[in-house]
Amino acid sequence: ASDPKNDANFLLHQKADDSNGKLDRGLAEHVGVPDEFADWHWATQLNQARAVTYAIDHYRRWWPRTAGAIIWQLNDCWPVTSWAAIDCEERPKPLWYAMRRAFAPRNVVFASENGILSVVLLNDTDHPWRGELRLSREQLDGEILATTTVQVNVEPRTATPIALPDAVSHPQDRTIEIVVVRIEGVTRVHTFVEDIELALEADPLDVLVEPTHDGYAVTVTASSFARDVTLLAERAASDATVDDALVTVTAGQSATFRVRTKAS
Repeated sequence: ASDPKNDANFLLHQKADDSNGKLDRGLAEHVGVPDEFADWHWATQLNQARAVTYAIDHYRRWWPRTAGAIIWQLNDCWPVTSWAAIDCEERPKPLWYAMRRAFAPRNVVFASENGILSVVLLNDTDHPWRGELRLSREQLDGEILATTTVQVNVEPRTATPIALPDAVSHPQDRTIEIVVVRIEGVTRVHTFVEDIELALEADPLDVLVEPTHDGYAVTVTASSFARDVTLLAERAASDATVDDALVTVTAGQSATFRVRTKAS
């Protein structure tokens, strides 16, 4: 069978120097390079979303030295491999959802400098952000290894770093442990190694699908850490849209996606 990734028509719509080679090198150290085209296509979009998120997080946490980023290309007008966030059929790519999350007025991001792991609370609103920041070091299966809480009061239009205590930031086994930060419905996770080194479960999700008036509610529950869960609903129904993507679910937690479609 022909390889879609190296098909002449596909490559015609790939204008970057070294085209797929550049994408493969970008994948290799993070998630690996899948053999199947559908998996490779997904992995490139995932890697794009993570890379742009990393940059936005970096710029925002350096406020007021830098305050964010400007989107260079929002959408495509023809089928092409590109850095756009919306494809030529007006479907949001994973990047679109990632940017919506990264640009949220209030956000929590991780920073690691000089061997010190910190969280930075970003408050780009007109009001103070007060609450309880819950920090934990957990295994992928949900076992809690260390916890602490911090009362925070982040002034308007500021970025406030908080260094994590050693009990939370120093793992015993980097391949099975993560740091989880929670505040006011926001959950963020730091991994100590790349995905290709994490001891991830192959099938960590239970899925419940329920019909709604305009489509379906899809609830996923994690028995083990599941990172960047995304429904590629348009592969099942061309008109399907989903309200969120790239949702990270820790063991024992659930997330519900709203799928809108006329398909039954």
